[in-house]
Amino acid sequence: MHTIIEKLCTLWKPGWQGMVMGEMKYKRGNGNSRGRYEEAFSERRFVKLSVTDQDTGERISILLFPFSGNQGGSPAPSEVKYWKTFTPEEVHAYSLGLGDHNEIHLTSHPVVSGFQLMEELMKLYPAESVKLRFHHPLYSGEPLYLREEGSRIQGFTDVLCFTMERL
Repeated sequence: MHTIIEKLCTLWKPGWQGMVMGEMKYKRGNGNSRGRYEEAFSERRFVKLSVTDQDTGERISILLFPFSGNQGGSPAPSEVKYWKTFTPEEVHAYSLGLGDHNEIHLTSHPVVSGFQLMEELMKLYPAESVKLRFHHPLYSGEPLYLREEGSRIQGFTDVLCFTMERL
């Protein structure tokens, strides 16, 4: 997964600085890659990027949109379990190591990368295919709580930040 995310980051354009991820979809491949990729993107009001490993079938796609600061999420319910808190140093190291140079991940109080969330969640909830929808930014230093309902995992701070569905 990490290699195809790195490949997706090579498509980044400076004009997309400050954009946030609205949705990410991932499909696991068979693991036999020679690094041949098919890339696609469309750029309008929203930006859609995707990378497919032609050898393995592994695929990742994301939808970016301008950050308004007003993204909302419903309040956290009482039946959530503490999972983790990302430090600014973890977010910086992950983003720089990946080649993700979006400024929102490099500030003193950075937004946690959707890629970082996806990789960490997949360690806890392995799946062949997932869809991760973002409702509110998760900032470093915020305790993150999870609620699992069947194939759906929700992540909360004081509000709903994301929903991941195992497909």
